[in-house]
Amino acid sequence: PAWLGEAATILLADELTAQGFPAFGREDRVLAFERLNVPLSPGLTRATMVRIAELMGASDVVFGDVTYGAEMTIRARAIRLDTGQLLPEVREAGSLPDVFPVIGRLARSIGQRLGRGPSTPPVRLPSLPLPVLENYIKGLMAATPASQQKFLEAAMTQAPQDGRVLTVLWGVYSSIGVHDKALAVASAVPLASPQYRLARWQVALSLIELRRFDGALKELATLQAA
Repeated sequence: PAWLGEAATILLADELTAQGFPAFGREDRVLAFERLNVPLSPGLTRATMVRIAELMGASDVVFGDVTYGAEMTIRARAIRLDTGQLLPEVREAGSLPDVFPVIGRLARSIGQRLGRGPSTPPVRLPSLPLPVLENYIKGLMAATPASQQKFLEAAMTQAPQDGRVLTVLWGVYSSIGVHDKALAVASAVPLASPQYRLARWQVALSLIELRRFDGALKELATLQAA
């Protein structure tokens, strides 16, 4: 499936971060590509990827591919940017529903090849059910706000309290000026979610757009105090 490569990229960054390796997320990656006027395409050359990683201030860059037939196979290699050393390939395989453990094994192998152990104990995000993951990734990749809204609302229906889905959907609603809906989805992010603080910031921004300034000030003061 076309969405699977982007899913693998996002999940690998999440897993490396959970294992203690600070990895750039999708937003940073998209912003870097936009600033350099480079299409967010899987067909980029290795030299282009290395140049973008250097400009982002990365220490290493990981690239690879996903094939899907009788089973899903993910291959990845890392390059140390300070020396230009190309590290040995890592390969993991499994069924599509096993994408999370497959990515976990891949991330551990990449970390071992980089020669650095995790600096903190893993703190993993809950795995999204596969149908939710598919709609979430398709929503991130969609070319128009209408398409983004369709996929992300489907993901929200399937996982109504997932902070990843809700905070991204907030961005879509905000971009089309539906600030009451944006406020509602940001407010729905639960306290236990890793995206809770981001969601409260989004709540404040939506309240400002809705000219509910007293509520926005209260939200911002709470964030500042925390």
